[in-house]
Amino acid sequence: MALMDKQSDLHSIDRKIQVIKKAAVELKLLSDNFPAVRKNTDRISASLKMMEMNISDALHLDEEYKD
Repeated sequence: MALMDKQSDLHSIDRKIQVIKKAAVELKLLSDNFPAVRKNTDRISASLKMMEMNISDALHLDEEYKD
């Protein structure tokens, strides 16, 4: 797979993560009366943070490799 394809995939993944992250925040705002939903959205947010860090690292490495 070409570098541009990989980088494009990483950017697509990053955009999807941001969409899911926004949805998790919105869901948490609606979950005041549902502690289990609130706790699970916290877990989702933690997983998304890990994905963000992974993608950020990969994007950064691709940028260094390109230079």
